[in-house]
Amino acid sequence: MAPDPMLPYMNCPSGFYMSGGAADKSACIKVPKGYKQNGAQSGTLECTTGNCGGSYCYSFGFATTCTNVPAGFKWVDRQTAPTPCLPGTYAVAGQNACSNCPQGSYCPSTTATTTTGCTAGHYCVAQSAYPVSCKAGFSCTAAGVETECLAGQYSAEGDLSCHDCQAGKFCPTKFGAQSDVEFDCPTGTYQNAVRQTTCIECPLGSSCLTKTAAPSGCGANAYSLLGDHQCHNCPAGYKCSGSTAPVLCTTGQHSAGTTSSCSNCPAGEACPSTISANKLACANGFYSLGNAVSCTQCPAGKLCTSKTTAGTTCAGATVSGPGTYTSCTTCAAGKTCDVASTVQINCPSGTYSLSTQMDCTVVPAGSYGSTTVSPSACSAYSWSLPGQTACFTCPKGHICTTTGYIQECPLGKYNDQTNQNSCSDCPAGKDCIDRIDPTNCLAHEYSGLGESWCRTCPKGHSCTSAAASPCSAGTYSVEGDVSCQTCPKGHSCTSAAASPCSAGTYSVEGDVSCQTCPAGHYCPAESSVPIPCAPGTIQTSTGQSTCTTCSTSGTYSYIHASTACNDCPAGYFCESKERPPVICPIGTYSTVRSTSCTQCTNGYICDIGSTSANPVACPLGYYCTHDSSSPHQLQIKACPAGKRTTSTARTVVGHCTNCDAGYYCPPGTGDQTEFPCPPGYYCLAGTTKSNANPCPVNTYNPNWKGTSSGSCSNCPAGKYCPEGTANPYECPPGYYCPNGANKAQCPINKFGALTPHSASGTCYACPKGAYCPLGSSFPILCPAGKYNANTDQGALSACQTCSAGTYCPTLGLQ
Repeated sequence: MAPDPMLPYMNCPSGFYMSGGAADKSACIKVPKGYKQNGAQSGTLECTTGNCGGSYCYSFGFATTCTNVPAGFKWVDRQTAPTPCLPGTYAVAGQNACSNCPQGSYCPSTTATTTTGCTAGHYCVAQSAYPVSCKAGFSCTAAGVETECLAGQYSAEGDLSCHDCQAGKFCPTKFGAQSDVEFDCPTGTYQNAVRQTTCIECPLGSSCLTKTAAPSGCGANAYSLLGDHQCHNCPAGYKCSGSTAPVLCTTGQHSAGTTSSCSNCPAGEACPSTISANKLACANGFYSLGNAVSCTQCPAGKLCTSKTTAGTTCAGATVSGPGTYTSCTTCAAGKTCDVASTVQINCPSGTYSLSTQMDCTVVPAGSYGSTTVSPSACSAYSWSLPGQTACFTCPKGHICTTTGYIQECPLGKYNDQTNQNSCSDCPAGKDCIDRIDPTNCLAHEYSGLGESWCRTCPKGHSCTSAAASPCSAGTYSVEGDVSCQTCPKGHSCTSAAASPCSAGTYSVEGDVSCQTCPAGHYCPAESSVPIPCAPGTIQTSTGQSTCTTCSTSGTYSYIHASTACNDCPAGYFCESKERPPVICPIGTYSTVRSTSCTQCTNGYICDIGSTSANPVACPLGYYCTHDSSSPHQLQIKACPAGKRTTSTARTVVGHCTNCDAGYYCPPGTGDQTEFPCPPGYYCLAGTTKSNANPCPVNTYNPNWKGTSSGSCSNCPAGKYCPEGTANPYECPPGYYCPNGANKAQCPINKFGALTPHSASGTCYACPKGAYCPLGSSFPILCPAGKYNANTDQGALSACQTCSAGTYCPTLGLQ
């Protein structure tokens, strides 16, 4: 600020102030950052909205004014330059912050002071720096909302809205998104609706020339295939309904094309294909009845004058070959003719045919003749067979009738002459097999009257040369025997034969039939007697050829001819099937069908023949086991003294446990309560006998079941207790018995009287007038004539003789 020349003082320089007067400008103060000098330069004002017209402002120092934040910037503080807004944000002047560009607008500049509306074909989301083009296959609002087009719609990039696909077009989905363009329907398809993703293939029998309209049907005599866009005329050889593909005419039909039906091939013509132009007329000697692919040749034996019928059969004895169409030919005499052939064949010798006959006839027996005339009969007693041209003389062994027939003599008859009309019976014992000369039968043969040959003497008969007689019962004969034989043993005999008895039967000599082998026996083939089954084998049924071994383990059969195997009984064992059962020894047992005895369960007693592994439990106080050296020998052992068992069936000595204290256990103890420890004794656990632990000398125990030395009490004073005392004894005369001590003889000069006098357990002083030797129970009085004036005297010498002048008349004088 320039100094005011009118003022009597100088102003501070611009950007400085002074709060009071001073001699020179060195007293001016610099305006700090964030402040401005006031108008009088007498102080500063802070850069605040209140000092900046409501705007945010700042200063860098030495400032006369604060600078407002410009548009496109945001305020930092009053001492710092403002910061530009980021793209996608904006700010008007004087703001302390940038605002996000709103949806539907964009803010491209870093110093934007306002927003720009989104351009057409684009969208802008909030805080957009630039508009974004709308994607193909989507619609977009100005606010930037993308919506995928519906199926059958499309949109190009930059389109804000989706468009429906029009008729005659389709909009396919590509890579999971809707189309960006619509496509024309290909030829042979159509689409008559809008907003479609595909076109429809033109259906069979329809035309789709207009792709935007529904198909139109082909008319009769035309067709179209699936996907054809137009209809076609029906081709020759086919028929067309208009709604389906062309159908080929069936064999024997034809069509010229452009038709809805096929025509039958007419009679007299052939249709080798279904095309009308290829029809053919039948040639002479051929015909067709209609619907024919080819013409048929007139068969042999037929006459075909018309080409439209199958011909007529040649009448009478006439014939024709294949393809005949004019006339049939007559069959001549001596000929045989086939109706289906024009060739006539000569009748063979021995046959004949007359004119107009189709077949040759055999000349009958008894006749003769040629092939062209009827036969003539043979003369009497001559003969001919059928088909012969001459007659013959009747030979031996035959007879001939007057009509020319020959016949061999019947069986059992003969004729030894020619030209005969009868035969004779063959004699008995003769063979007339040749019907001419009878011969004698052989030695083993026979024949009866009228039989034609000799027969071997049949089985079951005896024979003469003229007859056979049946064998009597019990005899038989085989073929060729002339006498009967007695039926041998091991055979059954009919009159005709002796047959070996079959297995399971037998017979003795002379038996007519074989007998059934009885149970318990077997009979091989040709047996003469039943054979008993050996021990160890049986046969339960009759009629058997073998015996069966007792196969089931533990069964036996020890007698001959047994019919059943017996089960080895429980308590026994059957080691051999042919011997009787053996009883199980002590310590073993067995069940039914046993082949050996089994060691009984340890802890159990098995008597001889036991049937159970644990029949009798080892008793209390014992244990039962089997010696390893003799497994079947049961050892019954008592528990040792001091031990007992609390249960039966014990197997080892370890099962014996110590007796409880208060009891003693002699060997074999089971119930320890039977052996309570007696009074005067005590029994520790495992005590072996009642007197094992006596109460010590000078103690006693009046009670049963003492368990330790603590059960013994000290002997009371005046009593004595030797070892094993149950109740204390009275201290005897002449003894003393102190408390808890043994008895002792009263010493010399003392005596011990009977209780209660010695209850204290001590001896008393010997009184005057007496003396007390060792063990005295009472004082001994001095004898008469003696006296003792002192106590505690132990010998007779303590008694003094009465002095002279005195006398001592009584005992015990003092």
